[in-house]
Amino acid sequence: MTDMNQVKQYIRDWVNNYLSVPSPDFAGFPPCPYSRKVMLENRVEIRWFQGPDLFNVLIEISKTWTDDFEVVILVADPRKISDSYTTDLITQVNQTTLAQQNLVALRDHPDAVSHLPRISASNGKYVLVFVQRLNKLIEATEYLSKNGYYQHWSSEELEDIVQYGSVKTFIR
Repeated sequence: MTDMNQVKQYIRDWVNNYLSVPSPDFAGFPPCPYSRKVMLENRVEIRWFQGPDLFNVLIEISKTWTDDFEVVILVADPRKISDSYTTDLITQVNQTTLAQQNLVALRDHPDAVSHLPRISASNGKYVLVFVQRLNKLIEATEYLSKNGYYQHWSSEELEDIVQYGSVKTFIR
């Protein structure tokens, strides 16, 4: 049985000790500049899912989404769902369902090949699927882009990370 308190603490520690720490690879921004704030404001919902249930869970979220949270983080055991399956499924659901609801899913899988040779933002332990408002992600991405967040990234790294996130062409 999964101890959700331990899972939530692990994610909070990852956010506080890594995603919120400024990095020269991100023009002095943290890898995820918004994560700490939404955690502190209790605007994150963390749910466990069984790997094979990902499709149904994403469809359910698309039907019941409220803006009570900025992001819903779905967490699974990486032994129960492969990186390639997760990536393919998220790409499909983003294109066929979530985008029509102004939502997007992004993933982090411990078995994923890093798309940034200098750094890795992976949590390294769990499969994480982040669901959030698409328009807010686009706004944040555009703001960060205008403020140099991606300045040290090669065009290949930008293309890889955009495809990796299943968010096509939002970084300009």
